[in-house]
Amino acid sequence: MELARRNRSPRRADLVILWDVSGSMREHTTDLFGLVYALHRVVRRTRVFAFGHDLVEVTSLLAGRSYERALPMLADRLRPTGGGTRIAHCLTEFRRRHESEVRRTSTLLVVSDGWDLGEPIELADQLRRLSGRVHRLVWVNPYAAQAGFQPATAALQAAMPYVDLLASPEDFPIPHGPARRTRAPRSG
Repeated sequence: MELARRNRSPRRADLVILWDVSGSMREHTTDLFGLVYALHRVVRRTRVFAFGHDLVEVTSLLAGRSYERALPMLADRLRPTGGGTRIAHCLTEFRRRHESEVRRTSTLLVVSDGWDLGEPIELADQLRRLSGRVHRLVWVNPYAAQAGFQPATAALQAAMPYVDLLASPEDFPIPHGPARRTRAPRSG
């Protein structure tokens, strides 16, 4: 009798997306929703949190829904609120409520332009704590692909020592937005 052995397949990493939906990100909302939606569809264990002034989990609005159905539900849930972006406050809230769910296999993706009303030292402290718990910390900035881009905001400067990768939405090789389906012409 010969026993067949199988190598364990590598454990899939978790993905946690913290998506800035504040006013300064408004012009990028459609493209970034496409990215967030596509990543949620591609990576099985993904949790999505939107933030601006406060943090709200929106994973359930994406799960099992088409792009066309999820977009208006998300827009309704994330009606714009004033007050500006408070990244450090939202990271603190994320850590307080969800840090125990983040694993060493997790990738934390922060999608933000880095404009923040909070203190950069608080942001650095929260990112330092989170970067020690995750496999990778990736910051996606909608302006990162522009020629001459530099992480010049105080928040980005504070974040860079803890960021493994600063990326642009264009750096992700997945289709953004709804899938385009074309029908083959009918033969007559």
